[in-house]
Amino acid sequence: MKKIIGYIFEFIRFVTIDIWRITEHDETGRRGIVYYILKTVVLTVQRFFKGRLAVKASALTYYSVFAMIPLLAFIFGIARGFGMDSHIADFLIKEIGTQGDSLKVVFGMIESYLEHTKGGAFISIGIVFLLWSVMKVFTQIENSFNEIWQGEKPRSVVRKFTDYFSLLFLVPFLIAISSAISFYFKYLGAAFNDNFIISPTVSTMLSFQPYLITWLIFTMLYLIIPNTKVKFKNAFCAGVLAGTAFQVFKQIYVYGQTWATNYNAVYGSLAAIPLLLLFIQITWIIVLFGAELSFAGQSVRNYEFESDVKLISQRYYEFVAVAIAKIVIKRFEKGEQPLSLNQISSQYKMPISLVSVIVDDLCKVGILNETFGSTYGDIAYQPAIDVNVISVAFLLERVNHYGSENFKIEEREEFAHIWEYLNRSHELERKENSEILIKDM
Repeated sequence: MKKIIGYIFEFIRFVTIDIWRITEHDETGRRGIVYYILKTVVLTVQRFFKGRLAVKASALTYYSVFAMIPLLAFIFGIARGFGMDSHIADFLIKEIGTQGDSLKVVFGMIESYLEHTKGGAFISIGIVFLLWSVMKVFTQIENSFNEIWQGEKPRSVVRKFTDYFSLLFLVPFLIAISSAISFYFKYLGAAFNDNFIISPTVSTMLSFQPYLITWLIFTMLYLIIPNTKVKFKNAFCAGVLAGTAFQVFKQIYVYGQTWATNYNAVYGSLAAIPLLLLFIQITWIIVLFGAELSFAGQSVRNYEFESDVKLISQRYYEFVAVAIAKIVIKRFEKGEQPLSLNQISSQYKMPISLVSVIVDDLCKVGILNETFGSTYGDIAYQPAIDVNVISVAFLLERVNHYGSENFKIEEREEFAHIWEYLNRSHELERKENSEILIKDM
């Protein structure tokens, strides 16, 4: 029992601390892939709970319920213009399952909404409310995604309007394409009903079709909604996993609807409401978990040595700061292309979390400055001042003097001599190293 407990603690320490000290340069091949997957899963779970995504899913559930009828009315309005509204209705009936009475009520509300927006004084108010509802729910989704992607700035109002409504315009066409594919496979299945090879293959592809559509929708969400550059492979992997989880949960939900009909005698038509709210909330949890997974897969390298960076010693901090300054200054002197954070980390095998912290500090103290990188959108770094004045002492003095010193402790008599002693020590050290320029090291 003691050995089992010991193994459990060793595994916990490995996945929380030790594995983050293993870089892509240390392990390659299959073991490197396994470590990458394990890091991605651990980081996703950690950030899911730290970010309180279940609470964010509750907020998105509220906005979804609030905007459900306007959203569906908008989609039905678009589909009706192209003669595809029947496909949308059939799709909803097929996906929702046994709640036929509830769907009839929803369809009636949608028809009433669309009728009232056709004319009269209500038209302007109705259209404004519809657009506001759509913008509100998508803004909340984008804000949640941007928080996952670490505080990316939201889109402008114009970009929100164009991006969100462009995405909504695609929904009826995706559903129509899905219906057309389903009809085609059913036709093939009927045509080759007696063929023992083709018929099972068609049936398998037909049952697999909802997964493909779901994967496509989830992948598009993770690619388009965050206001940042998301790599397709990360969005696709997250879309496949989250889409599969959604399809499995949907089957459980359909079964739960059948089970809940036993309680209709008590709750009547209200029996569908708790299940609907639960369905929407868990769906949002799956969506947000997938977004977290796509972020973790793309950014897992940023968290290597994270706990060590927080505990870095002062002398090692100074060592890395001078090393990075030397890299940037040497390339500047040779007229070479400036490097980005990822390029410095990759070429010189430095943890990107450490490079990011130190480069940010060197920019704050005026040693380095941001510039355009070799790739469009990348930020690279170059010297902010004349390289002929950046000595080791100059850099360390800038770093050590950065920040607030307005605490007046040094004015007290019992501490004044300590303050003077440290200032003299720093002055002597600065004089000794003042002639050592980083460009000459």
